[in-house]
Amino acid sequence: MAEPALTDHAATDHAVAGAADAAVAGLFAAAGVPPPDEQSPAGHPLGDAEVEQRLADLDELLGRVEEIPGPAGELALEAVAALAEVYGAALTRAMAYASGATSSTGTPLVEAFTGDDLLGHLLALHGIHPAPVEERIARALDEVRAEVGSKGEITLLRIGAGVAEVQVVEEGGSGCGCSSAAAPLGDVVRDAVLAAAPELSEVRAVTIEAPRPATFIPLDALLRSPPQRVP
Repeated sequence: MAEPALTDHAATDHAVAGAADAAVAGLFAAAGVPPPDEQSPAGHPLGDAEVEQRLADLDELLGRVEEIPGPAGELALEAVAALAEVYGAALTRAMAYASGATSSTGTPLVEAFTGDDLLGHLLALHGIHPAPVEERIARALDEVRAEVGSKGEITLLRIGAGVAEVQVVEEGGSGCGCSSAAAPLGDVVRDAVLAAAPELSEVRAVTIEAPRPATFIPLDALLRSPPQRVP
């Protein structure tokens, strides 16, 4: 089976992050209560007692959302259902890897998790991805470079305060030249970086159009007399 286009991967992965954030925020907003003040630090899972309390809070929130009349309540419930479906799919993949699906290839379990688009994205989203953000962004940009070839130059300028800045030099404004040929290279880069590092709040693609080379005309061609027409 052919691999989906790079931009398709990026759009799908970024949509997962957006759906998760919107579903959680929408659930609390629809229920008319603020989100919990204390969040579990990245890399430190909740204890059993904390999980039980979160589940009790969630059950109460869902009950309050179900009582909201009209489209607002329906939309919140749809968002929660979509979020549950995404995480259910992630757990299904995790169980497949953990049950020995990687034994035939010898792939370590952590590597299998991080190499999976959905699981890797959720690990990064929750701050527990083993690879630092710089490494993930560099790998994403390498993949874009391999796909666009000589159609452009891509340089990571800086990462700070949740923002990555990338310089994109595009050859003649011709687009990325990849499977989604109509997509500007800056958009492809932005989607790829956000997919690899969903914890970023923004990716700024500074696009510069490379100058077109001047057409060389030999001097003798300029000085040559035009051919005489024979009557």
